[in-house]
Amino acid sequence: MIPDIDEIQGADESPADCVRRLSRYKAQYIASKIEQPAIILAADTVVSYYDSEISRGIILNKPADDDQARDMLRNLRAKRHCVYTGITLLQTGNCPIQITRAV
Repeated sequence: MIPDIDEIQGADESPADCVRRLSRYKAQYIASKIEQPAIILAADTVVSYYDSEISRGIILNKPADDDQARDMLRNLRAKRHCVYTGITLLQTGNCPIQITRAV
């Protein structure tokens, strides 16, 4: 299932916090669409670079097309950047569990 959520970084949100939040929202969205107990695994991945002018990590948005994707990769070539993935495991039903991690 594809969750319908807004994938925008919060104003003071770090990339790691952002992927944790988005993976939780995705899992919760899917859980709201399923009536029976379920185990849901949701994830979100972003690429980020550090902006020294504002002293925080900036997430690159999804490229609009192949040309923009190539430009983004070229721009990242000479810059330090990180890839963050947030993962949420959500169990619904009588014994609900939610575990969220970022790597």
